[in-house]
Amino acid sequence: MNNKLKKSILFRSVKMLDIALLGIYFFTFGLISSIIMSYFTPKYDEKVYMKKSSIAITFEIYTTIAFFMILVYIIRKIVKKIPYPFDGVAGFKHERVRELKGAVILSLTLFALHSGFKEKVKILGEKIKDKF
Repeated sequence: MNNKLKKSILFRSVKMLDIALLGIYFFTFGLISSIIMSYFTPKYDEKVYMKKSSIAITFEIYTTIAFFMILVYIIRKIVKKIPYPFDGVAGFKHERVRELKGAVILSLTLFALHSGFKEKVKILGEKIKDKF
């Protein structure tokens, strides 16, 4: 195996490890954030939400989304500060990894684990559908 191929394999291995590690960081921060948020947001109760107006549910959903987006921004900044132990190996630069910018796993974790978020959206959808 020539030297260029070895360097390419090493570079790609270091990159895949970085991407995997970023996924773990974002998932962990998302899980912790979701648990903390559950203490500050109303608990989901289907009977209560069926009685709420569409405007009230929409406001609550939008407020939650806004808070999630602020959390994503803050957590991305924190994760960017975590040093990657293999930065520089085979010319790899941690700050150039696109996954640092996206935080898709973080967003999915927040939305999936937040108490009743999906159910609130579903109820809102049903209320809107019933009006048309």
